[in-house]
Parts: sequence; structure tokens; C-alpha cells
Amino acid sequence: MYPQTRKTKLQKGITMSDDKASTKELKEQLGHYLNGYGRSQPQRLKDLTSITNWNKLAEQELQRRATQIIQNLDDQMLNAIAQGEIQLNLELENAFQRLTK
Repeated sequence: MYPQTRKTKLQKGITMSDDKASTKELKEQLGHYLNGYGRSQPQRLKDLTSITNWNKLAEQELQRRATQIIQNLDDQMLNAIAQGEIQLNLELENAFQRLTK
């Protein structure tokens, strides 16, 4: 959903994509990652092949990462967002516009 090649460091490991990679480039990146992951114990890779819902797991991870923006907000702010008093998408867009003028 959000392929990344070049990344901009924001804070504590959070990155934003500056451009999109091709599927071929993404597969190459994944191959390098998996080679490193399984180098010391190749059986770990084999064990992971039994998992068949990687698409759903990836979508869940994207959702989890998206929630990082609200983790540090206090209860009052979260309640205002939850009740629709504050439209987070609008506030995100406003912040983006201010930063990119």
C-alpha cells in the first residue's frame, strides 16, 4: 500500500516515503531483508511459509503504524477526536500545508 525506497527520518524510527519503488525494487529489498533475517537460522524462514495471510497482517501493521500519531495525545484530545469535535484529517492537512509553504 505504501511502498518506500528513499525515506525521510522523522522521529524515533518513524519514516515517510519520498517516492515509490517499483514492484521489482520492492522484491529485491525484501529478498535482501529475508536473506539477512534467515541467515543464522534458515529454518525460521521455512516456518514462516505456513502463514498464509500476509496481506492481512501487512494491512494491520499499516493501521498500527498510522495510530502512532495519536499515541501521545492526552485523553481530552482523544475524546474530542473520537466524538468528532476535532477532525484529525483536517488538522493533519493544515499542519502539512503550514510546513510545506
